[in-house]
Amino acid sequence: MTIDESLRSFTGWWRANIQGDEKGEAQVFLERLMKAFGHAGALEVGAYEERVRKRHNGKSTVAFADYLMPKRVLIEMKKRGENLKKHYTQLEEYYKNLDYAVRPRYALLCNFDEIWIYDFNIQFYEPVDVVPIDDIAERRSALEFLVQGSNLTPVFRNNQVEVTREAAYQLTEFFHSLAAVVGEDIAQRFTLQCMVAMIAEDVGLLPEARLTRILRSWDRHIDKADFAHAQITMLFTMMNYPDQKRRGRFHDIDFFNGGLFQKIHPISLSAQELNFLKNASEQDWSKIRPSIFGNIFEYSLNTRQRHREGAHYTSEADIKRIVDPVIAEPWRNDIDSVNELSDALNLYEALCDYVVLDPACGSGNFLFVAYREMKALESELRDRIAELGGDLSQVKRRVTARQFHGYDINEFAVELAKVSLMIAKKLAVDEF
Repeated sequence: MTIDESLRSFTGWWRANIQGDEKGEAQVFLERLMKAFGHAGALEVGAYEERVRKRHNGKSTVAFADYLMPKRVLIEMKKRGENLKKHYTQLEEYYKNLDYAVRPRYALLCNFDEIWIYDFNIQFYEPVDVVPIDDIAERRSALEFLVQGSNLTPVFRNNQVEVTREAAYQLTEFFHSLAAVVGEDIAQRFTLQCMVAMIAEDVGLLPEARLTRILRSWDRHIDKADFAHAQITMLFTMMNYPDQKRRGRFHDIDFFNGGLFQKIHPISLSAQELNFLKNASEQDWSKIRPSIFGNIFEYSLNTRQRHREGAHYTSEADIKRIVDPVIAEPWRNDIDSVNELSDALNLYEALCDYVVLDPACGSGNFLFVAYREMKALESELRDRIAELGGDLSQVKRRVTARQFHGYDINEFAVELAKVSLMIAKKLAVDEF
């Protein structure tokens, strides 16, 4: 039987037999899954209930991960219907605390209906793919790392690093073409304005894909380049207008504060430049990783090594090696230790007063990751307050972007950092 046939047989067995009970069915589910991928069985290549040692306030505690195939995959099972996003922190904690000698490349969350795939070497917070069990045979390429003896590279649909690289490449090419005509300062500001508009479209801050529609309209009527950049100029002007001054076709555009759109340069764009912009706008900017985009983009603007794979960036994994021990872990230890409602409420006030400063913030990658971690801590602490009998409707304060500060000698990098925090705020609303 081929692997594809075996996987189809597995889904048939799953439909007929699995009810989704975490305690009663997890091991038999994993046993069948491993056999479907060509292994003799789950225990032949891994172990159930793998011990994970955790440090907590100077003491060592032991937790148990559901399944570990050393150097290959960590799997944590949850009951059917469970929201897997809620268990991301647990999975990441297990992963980080595994001994390096056995730590795998991939980590999975599974609720018997979906498998969420994480690759913590390249991407935190969001899975690189989500595979429904019903589609596991057709989506085998995303789980290629589970196939016995396979050396093929998995193919993921939500690899945000790849999307980020492509978007940065298109905007970098646009910038260099424009800078040769209008100079670097004007080109930087206009490019950043375009980038903010593209992000705003795809995260719901700018209605009806307004910039993308302008660029697509030009693409259909190539002789109307002047009309296209006139419309772009009007759009950016409206993004700087207070709400009461809205009018005409841009009446529904929100005010974007922060100063980026205070200065609008009317720029004549070539067909090639408009095409670079159009290609960039076609990317899914909701999948861009702000924590690395600014790094790639900033580097690319200052070097001739601009091809897609050439740009240097500090990975989220490297950033988290600083953020976790300095910010996240001390707060998480305090949250885990609190047992009285009054102590939890005092801790919450302290969290909302906590200030993060990056004195050489660059494009804001550290601030973005720190903000996301602080919002996760806020969510965990609010859950703890509720468990202790607190009334969350009376807990009004929140962690806000005003607690995060940075400065840098590079003015353009600071503007990128502002954009990163703007995106972080929007993503936090959706996630938490």
